[in-house]
Amino acid sequence: MKTAAVVTVTSGKRMEMLDNCVSHVQSQTYPVTHYILCDGNPDTFFTLFNKYKDIQNIKVGFWG
Repeated sequence: MKTAAVVTVTSGKRMEMLDNCVSHVQSQTYPVTHYILCDGNPDTFFTLFNKYKDIQNIKVGFWG
């Protein structure tokens, strides 16, 4: 089965916007992996990693 990927880059400054994005990606009916890339602050990475670590199709990475 084919799947899709969504990549979201964030600095962590607009968490409400990111939460909205995650919600919309999660509501898709097509199988999707959501990659969230944190740019800059390692603390933001750890916050997001801990927030989304239990959601199987979300992968959080860091770009510093």
